[in-house]
Order: sequence, then C-alpha cells, then structure tokens
Amino acid sequence: MLQPGSYTGKIESYAVEETKQGANQGMPKVHINFVVATPSGGQERVRWTGYFTKKAKKNTLETLAHCGLSSENLRNLPDPAKKVLAIGREMAINVIHEPDQKDASKMYAKVRWVNPVGGRGFGEAMSTGSFQFFINSSGLQGEFHEIAKSIGVPSTPIMDFKPAEPEANSLDNIPF
Repeated sequence: MLQPGSYTGKIESYAVEETKQGANQGMPKVHINFVVATPSGGQERVRWTGYFTKKAKKNTLETLAHCGLSSENLRNLPDPAKKVLAIGREMAINVIHEPDQKDASKMYAKVRWVNPVGGRGFGEAMSTGSFQFFINSSGLQGEFHEIAKSIGVPSTPIMDFKPAEPEANSLDNIPF
C-alpha cells in the first residue's frame, strides 16, 4: 500500500458509477485509477473518487478537466470506449490513508487531490503596496519575526545572505 504523500501517477482507467447508499443515493460518482511507480521498481494502484454534490462538484470538474476531459465530451464520460480522459497522462497526486467503511480496523490508500504535474499556475500577483498595507495593519511582521527567532532563523534579509564558502581542498577528503 502506498504511504501517504505526493506522487506522480499515470491515469490507468476510469469509470462512472451510481452512488448506492446515503444522502447522495442515485447520484453519479467518478473513479480514476492511477498507477504509481514505486522506488523498488514495482507499481502500485490507487484510486481517486469525485462526486457531483454541491460541495464537491467544482473540484470534481476541475480534476476531470486536468485529466483531459473537455466540455464537449462530458456527456460521454460513462462510456469507456469513448476514451474521454487522457489514459497514460501523468498527474501530481496526493495520497492519504482512510479507514475502510465496512471494517474500520483496515486502512486503504486513496487519492485526495489531483493536479497537473508541476502544479497549478499562480493567479494575479498582489501588488507590493497592498501586501505591505496588509503586513502593517495585521501585525504580521512582528509575528513573523518572533516565529523566525524562536526557530533560530536569523533576521538577515535574503538579499544580504551570502552562502558559506566551501573549504579549500574539500574534495581531497572524499575517500574514493
């Protein structure tokens, strides 16, 4: 079982199912199976499930779009023969562990988030003046200073930071 963390996974397959129980009974849900290469050279499979509830719909649609679905092909999603998702596309996935719904003593790995490899782009940058106003009005500068001091980070501005010079002949000490 994959350990919790961030991975690159390839889309292997997908399916649309009807929710069988609970408040969302009868509502569709989408499963996407990912294959993740393990450090030992093997492969692990892990699943993402998206729902169309009011709360989850936006994330589900964004994930499907990142996975290759176009608005023209949305209606074809339940038909695997139409191949509307980009099978084989690499995606950045975040894996968590959750207890099994039928047996809480058993854990399983599941995909919590799916994003394009490299992450999402940034939005419009906040102006320096607006950010400085926020810092001044919120007291963030003082808070940051205290936190940095408490963890031993010097208050020297990064532009004044000079990396340590390597020791002379430091490569001479390598034992091979």
